[in-house]
Amino acid sequence: MRNYDLGVVKVQKRARLPHWHAEHAIYFITWHLADALPSEVMARFRGERDAERANICRIRGTATFAEQRMLDAALIEACERFLDQHNGECLLRDRRAAQIVADSLMFFDRVRYQLRAWCVMPNHVHIVFSCMNGFNISSILHSLKGFTSKEINKILGRKGTLWQAESFDRCIRDSGELERTINYVLGNPAAAGIENWPFVGMNPETIGMAT
Repeated sequence: MRNYDLGVVKVQKRARLPHWHAEHAIYFITWHLADALPSEVMARFRGERDAERANICRIRGTATFAEQRMLDAALIEACERFLDQHNGECLLRDRRAAQIVADSLMFFDRVRYQLRAWCVMPNHVHIVFSCMNGFNISSILHSLKGFTSKEINKILGRKGTLWQAESFDRCIRDSGELERTINYVLGNPAAAGIENWPFVGMNPETIGMAT
């Protein structure tokens, strides 16, 4: 694996979640089913993050970029731990639904993005990828969520919202973080107590970091 330069990092706010973007970046993205992370739980996690930020600001007047990134990463990690408790209906436990997501992830690999690793969990999805030229996170997730929502609702005989509108994303900073993130994604089913779960994989040819 080779190190790579994130270049200029931009932070965008969609709703209340941080979204970190950089040119030529590799991203770790998580999105989840609409009922998997209740609003009151999310509010509690945000409150804990904001209280810690306020404490830093009381001491030094402001939080550094690195501290802000650390606080946002802690928020996302808290959400992921909650998701691993299999909250909500866990519609993706139905293997037909999980297969729809897995097939959709594979379909545009090397067309819209380069997929490094992925995992479809019972109530959420992880992907590690980089965008191809002309595509961005928003357009890619909009397409994936829109298609899979329609097809899963059809096969399960349901209507209504399937996915939460927001997603969690972060830029991978270096080779070490990429390796740790891929290991986390591949090991997520076992860590969450799911045995022989087939909806997980990686692309060895695209794991190396771009220069």
